[in-house]
Amino acid sequence: MENKIITARQKFVALLLGVFLFSLVPLDQASADHRHGRRHMGPPFRHGHVFAKLPRGYRTVYVGRSPYYFWDGIFYSHGSSGYMVVSGPVGAIVASLPLGHSRVTIGGGIYFTFGDTYYRQVPQGYMVVAPPPEIVVQPPPLQIYGSVSVIVNRLNVRSGPARAHPVVYQLQQGTVLTVYGASGAWYYVQLPNGQYGWVMEELTTMLGSPAEG
Repeated sequence: MENKIITARQKFVALLLGVFLFSLVPLDQASADHRHGRRHMGPPFRHGHVFAKLPRGYRTVYVGRSPYYFWDGIFYSHGSSGYMVVSGPVGAIVASLPLGHSRVTIGGGIYFTFGDTYYRQVPQGYMVVAPPPEIVVQPPPLQIYGSVSVIVNRLNVRSGPARAHPVVYQLQQGTVLTVYGASGAWYYVQLPNGQYGWVMEELTTMLGSPAEG
């Protein structure tokens, strides 16, 4: 009977010891990595996450007179509650990009991305820029409505059928485009590079339409 009592007590003590040791292990591994400045392969923190201290190895960058703090692809701003993770401030320049960044070509321009931040290469390093407007890419319909040629010196290609949509590409006079659709005074066309966008009908001339029969 006494042996059973001792065994039960040992189990209870072991359980308490296990709970105590478990409490010493950081539950938020991201916070532990942040505190020690450990590197990673992708942005682990959400915007709005606040830390009491900056990680080791951070750099201070300025946009105008406003200071920001940069570490391993993450930007922080300082407030009353601590250091908050924020979106990359447009205009900030960093010397290098972290491991895990990507290089993409959008609208004929070369961009670098990490998380949801876009960069363009500049002599001083890499500058944060606004996210580039992407050309609307949709599976083209089966019917081809014909071909048009650009009749102005420079034609803007937009992401949608209106001037309110951003310019995503520019074409030279004489460029031939395949027309896949129309909306009002706009053509939905395929560009020479295989992408798609919208151009104003009045700035092009129709070359031909698909043969019928």
